[in-house]
Formats: sequence, C-alpha cells, structure tokens
Amino acid sequence: MEGTNIPAPVFAALGALLVALITGFFSFLNMVSSKENKVSEFRLAWIDGLREEIAIYTVAVQELLRLEQARVAEDISASNLSWLDSSRDAYGQAIGSLTRIQLRLNPKHLVDNSSAPEAVLISTIRESRERFNEGDFEAAIRSCENIRHAAAPLLKATWDQVKLGEVGYRRVRRLAQLLIIVGSLVVLFASGYLFTRPTTVAKTTTVNPGLSISANQPAGTLPVTGGAASSTAGAAVLPTPTGKP
Repeated sequence: MEGTNIPAPVFAALGALLVALITGFFSFLNMVSSKENKVSEFRLAWIDGLREEIAIYTVAVQELLRLEQARVAEDISASNLSWLDSSRDAYGQAIGSLTRIQLRLNPKHLVDNSSAPEAVLISTIRESRERFNEGDFEAAIRSCENIRHAAAPLLKATWDQVKLGEVGYRRVRRLAQLLIIVGSLVVLFASGYLFTRPTTVAKTTTVNPGLSISANQPAGTLPVTGGAASSTAGAAVLPTPTGKP
C-alpha cells in the first residue's frame, strides 16, 4: 500500500471485522424474518379457521330453522321427540362453532375500541347467540348475515397485515435497507479517496555501482565520482599519421 500510510495488516483486520459485522447482521435479519414468517402462517391459519367456523355455524342454524319450520307444521306432541333427535347434530355443531368463533376473538378489543372490526364482530356474535338460545332461529339466521358482514373487514385487515409483514419485521427491513445504502455509499467514497490519492515515489536510476543519476540531474550531463572529469572523456581517438608532410 504505497499510496497510504495505513499498513496492510490493518486493512486485513478491518476487512475481516467488516465481513463479521455484515454476516452477523444478515444472520439476525434471517432470524427475525423466520420468526415473522411463522407469525404470518399462524395468522393465515386463524383466518381460514374463522371463515370455516362462521360457515359451519351458518349452515347449522339454517338446518335448525328448516327442522323448526317442519315441526311447527306438524302436530307438536308427535313431533317433539323426532325433532330433538334430528336436530341434535346441527344444534351441537352450531353451539360448538359459535363457541370456537368467540374463542378466536379478543374481548378486550370490545372495551378498548367498540368500533373496531373485531369488536363489532364480537357484539354481533353475542347477539346471535342470544337469539339462538331463545329458540328464535329466524332472528339467528338474520344475525348470520350480520356476522358475515362484520367479519369481512377483520379478515381483510388481517390479510393485509400478513402481506405487509409484522411490525417488527417491517422495522428491521427498513433498517437493513438504510444500512445497506449507507454502507454502500461509505465504501464507494472510501474507495474513490484511496485510489485517487496522489502518490510520491523517489526516482533514482542506477547506471553502475560507482555512478548514479539523480532525478534532479540536468539532462545530457554525467556526474563524476572519485576524480576530475576529463574534457575528452568519451571522445573518439584518431590515429597519428606516420608520413612526413
């Protein structure tokens, strides 16, 4: 590294440290991502389960209403036992579904924000259960429509949250994007500074062990070492004539 004052081992240590930091950061990001993916999977299962329970409850109440209408049309005394036997499965299914729907919801939302989608759904389900327990199956059928309307905003909000990701995951993702941008800019500017920094190297050309030419020596002259320079150094020697003039 002739153009910098930082020794090469320091660069190697900094590079290893940077690699370790990047590896650790992305490992942490992968851990958060895996956890948030699991949460999203549970939310999807919750959505599917809620839809299924609402459908089962609606079908069961409709079946009970059909049986009730048939029982009223017949002789009450003769049809009571038959009606109880034929409605047992639908009745148990309706009660079970309604209970599971209520267990999937948080009643605290009804107190905190009564206009929230989950709070509206809880209120509608409670009303439907009251009508069902009173034996007013026609009102229970009407409340099924209200349940479907109340559940739609909650299901959509939950699905949107699954698509966007959990709050913690979104924060880590934004932080990762910011760090990647900042780190890229730092590396870019640092690389440009190091590679464009001017370098100074002493230039000395060695002619022979006893003679050297400095960079400041004027062109066309040779330094003399060990004695005076001869004015005829390097000149050609002419032969002496032997004849008389």
